[in-house]
Amino acid sequence: MAKKLIAAAVLLGAAATAGYFSWNNTRVIESLPSGSQESSPSSLGNARPVERLLTSKADDRFSGASTTFAFEDLKSRAKAGDPVAQRQLAQTYDACFMVNMAPENYLPEYEQRAKYMSSVEDASEMLRVARTRADECRNVDGGAPIPIELIKGWYAQASKNGDVASEATSLSLAANRPDMATSKSLWEGVAHSEDPAAAFSMGELVAGLGLVASGDHPEELMSGLTSGYAWMIAACRNGYDCAPNSRLMQNMCLSTGRCAGETFEEYVRSSAVTAADSQVLDRKIERISAFLKAP
Repeated sequence: MAKKLIAAAVLLGAAATAGYFSWNNTRVIESLPSGSQESSPSSLGNARPVERLLTSKADDRFSGASTTFAFEDLKSRAKAGDPVAQRQLAQTYDACFMVNMAPENYLPEYEQRAKYMSSVEDASEMLRVARTRADECRNVDGGAPIPIELIKGWYAQASKNGDVASEATSLSLAANRPDMATSKSLWEGVAHSEDPAAAFSMGELVAGLGLVASGDHPEELMSGLTSGYAWMIAACRNGYDCAPNSRLMQNMCLSTGRCAGETFEEYVRSSAVTAADSQVLDRKIERISAFLKAP
């Protein structure tokens, strides 16, 4: 049961942004230890190491001006019709949805979580990522609240303009599983795109709603958590950024509190897949990798 719960958190935390569409289901806030009390602010010198982290200055490795410029440049390219920029804009809005909804609560929530994390290293990294995310989101439309329709709309526009990764994401956000014709079209679109982002988004869809198999494609790769992980790991091996410092793993850190410097594949294997499923996962990764590399 514990593995299944962790698996669900890993899947949802892997969502492109860990924003609106995954936030409510992936906030893994540790329970207070039995008999514990709120920390007393009376003495920093007596504070636990994690509590000292809360007084440290936020990461200041970039200027607000440069971040604003980067966002406005991305927005301009998206409005000009660049489908990849449109997808990235949707991801940016999604990442900032919860931050900009109630910015006064965003960092305090992470600071509260950090107090009760067993790993000082994980707590420190989680706070650094959260502070960086908060700083970034202040420069997204001036920190204004982000309508859900704006996120969905940019994914839909990118999909309409040929971005297969956005097509898979849009299907993931739908209420119903794609039909056979749509499933077949997406499968072929991922193959022809040669885009690891499309393969990763395919994995999110497969692990969630799933696809309807046709006679042309193996049913075992069309639905289920293990199949979804296999698609995502194959995408990582094929060029999608799944490194410890990637945006993906920052999202995993914010969602689950696991910030130990793992790659996505290491994270899945250590947290979401049983020993019995490991061989099944390996076999599926091999099949998907061969499919992605096929001419």
